[in-house]
Amino acid sequence: MYKKSAFFSIIPIFSSLMSMEEYNVNNHHKAWSIVVAACARYRTPLRSVCTGLRDISSKNNLDIYASRLLELNENQKTYALHLAQYKQKIEIIKNLCFHGAKITIPFFVQPSAYDSPFNVIRLPQYLVAAYFGDTNYLLSHCTEDKDLSSTMGICHNTALHLAVKNGHLTAVETLLGHPSINKIINVHNDNHETALLLAAYLGQFWITKLLLEHPLTDLDLYSKDSDTTMTPLYAACCNGHTHIAQLCIEKRPEWKNFCFKGQTPLDGARRNNYTDIVQLLE
Repeated sequence: MYKKSAFFSIIPIFSSLMSMEEYNVNNHHKAWSIVVAACARYRTPLRSVCTGLRDISSKNNLDIYASRLLELNENQKTYALHLAQYKQKIEIIKNLCFHGAKITIPFFVQPSAYDSPFNVIRLPQYLVAAYFGDTNYLLSHCTEDKDLSSTMGICHNTALHLAVKNGHLTAVETLLGHPSINKIINVHNDNHETALLLAAYLGQFWITKLLLEHPLTDLDLYSKDSDTTMTPLYAACCNGHTHIAQLCIEKRPEWKNFCFKGQTPLDGARRNNYTDIVQLLE
């Protein structure tokens, strides 16, 4: 295991990994260069760093938010603050506020008359757990075959949408183990997105792969031209996610021919100058 001094010395470098939102195939070269730079600068064994890479670089690792050298944008500060409130970590809340996080009432609490950052969770807690990737809570919820039908927010996202949105691979895997996952795995939110489509759109490679290969995923939902729902391939092509586009083509090559609002995936890639994807589709 890495030494404690080495761990804290490379926190600033690992914080830059968090700005990438999701460690996936599309940006692993950048992540790897950051790790190598950390090893060279602080003379830390590469094996030690790699052992702790996933946990250290996770945006759910509260140890990072305890650092005094935070470099986060506003969205990351808000996520971290709400996570700390969900976990009831007062010192981390104070540190985030010191670094400019704006105190807001978390989306998941019931306002009360008491001056306390921790109020009663007003949403079904499994939705909040999915949003924050709380796999311990989700595992208990799924093992006991509890309800999965509730949604959250103006887009009416399911637990699966919420886990995908924040790139929580383990949470997605846990939810897919629920005996009643068939009730939500193909559900569209109010943006006409399934969990699979959202994963492809956001560039979540491993989650996209997991959902593409899941036996309950209905890939025929995307088997026609549409003005409301794009195919996962179209979403990947328009956002420059080359490896996801390749994954989709291998699974459903006919998606290359389906249009979204009159545009094919190739049209979308050309419009956004993603030459690698254009070459893949031609």
